[in-house]
Amino acid sequence: MSLCLIEGPAGTGKTTRLFQKLGRVLEKCPLSEHQRVLALTKMHGSRRRMDNQLRAISGLRRRYRCCTADSFAWSIVRRWRTLVRKTSAAELAEDDYEQVCLLAGDLLSEAIVSRWVIRVFPIVVVDEFQDCKRGQLAMISSLSSLATCIVAADDFQDLESTEVSASVAWARTNGESESLSDIHRTSASGLLEASRALRAGRNFSHKGDGFTVLGAHNHYVGASFVSNNLTWWWRSADIAVLTPVRPSGSAFVRDLFARVKAKPIGKHQVGPYQIPWEVSQEDGCERFIEGLGLPDDPNAEVRFDVLSFGDVDGPRWGLRHWIDRQRRVAGRTTFTVEEIQREARRIHQRSRAYRRVRARGVRAMTIHQAKNREFESVIVLWPYQVAGAIERQQRLLYNAITRAKLRVLVVVQNPRRLEQPPFVAVS
Repeated sequence: MSLCLIEGPAGTGKTTRLFQKLGRVLEKCPLSEHQRVLALTKMHGSRRRMDNQLRAISGLRRRYRCCTADSFAWSIVRRWRTLVRKTSAAELAEDDYEQVCLLAGDLLSEAIVSRWVIRVFPIVVVDEFQDCKRGQLAMISSLSSLATCIVAADDFQDLESTEVSASVAWARTNGESESLSDIHRTSASGLLEASRALRAGRNFSHKGDGFTVLGAHNHYVGASFVSNNLTWWWRSADIAVLTPVRPSGSAFVRDLFARVKAKPIGKHQVGPYQIPWEVSQEDGCERFIEGLGLPDDPNAEVRFDVLSFGDVDGPRWGLRHWIDRQRRVAGRTTFTVEEIQREARRIHQRSRAYRRVRARGVRAMTIHQAKNREFESVIVLWPYQVAGAIERQQRLLYNAITRAKLRVLVVVQNPRRLEQPPFVAVS
């Protein structure tokens, strides 16, 4: 068994290198007919990207399983549920991600489980490995003792902590490391310099090739900056507006979006522009559940015929199908609010995981939602409500600007903050 860690800044091609190494492993050790490559990551956006690259590998012929780490953990727990009952008294739900992954890691230490895994998945690849924490790391650790593992990570892109990533530290200790340094995503010199300076904690120019930072006294000024740049960049039609907080968490962000949308701005009357907000999985799921019209009491009994399904498509169709099946098979006519919510979350998660994602256009999202994605142009809104230590802010800004291939505009609430970290080095 072996472990290989591929490290490097954003845009250096870690994912590409990951699959190049996979191709070489497959050349030396081809899969037998019943074997598959296991590809894991944390978020569905990264999973889709991995799936596209796996399809392109010559000779693999779709003999792989590409999923999120918690999804694979749940499949292990479900497959070996009899063994789970012997080792754990706790009843786990699919959305109890942390405990499910911890339990999967424990199961993989059992000989009967490990033999099954190594027969089916002799090769494991993991992208965005710095995001594997606690239970997910325990599971990958168990897998690495069974299979050939190739993982890609960037410690500086861990947005949950400013400490050394436990997963990266573990991989450095237990495997071979390869470091990438040449950035391929962009050739804009100003953007490259700003990203390198943020990683190093040093000063950088606020105006350069492909990179501009502007201070806005209020949301009206910020809206004019955004509208003007949308007008200039419109031909690319692949523009993301990123911010550390949702509009509900910042009046500056909320009012700026509203002004850009409302009417033309300035002497040249640019705009208005629609900037749809990309709904996160959590928000989308809560909206879905709210639309069912359930009582507040989780223990309340609800009859199937009083649920509000609206247009029966997507997740609503899945939930209605589950309820109809419960009626036919088990003769049930009532369900608790808690079990309907649990099933609704499961169905919504699966529906969102395999939905078609808008590839181009203008859209807005949080910096966290943009991880592992790339766009032609990026506008970053930096309001007062950016929480955390200075290094966390540096990581957030770095992750935002490194999503761009051509150009970045950063709009900062209050020009005075341009003389404060993360826009200047800590003195």
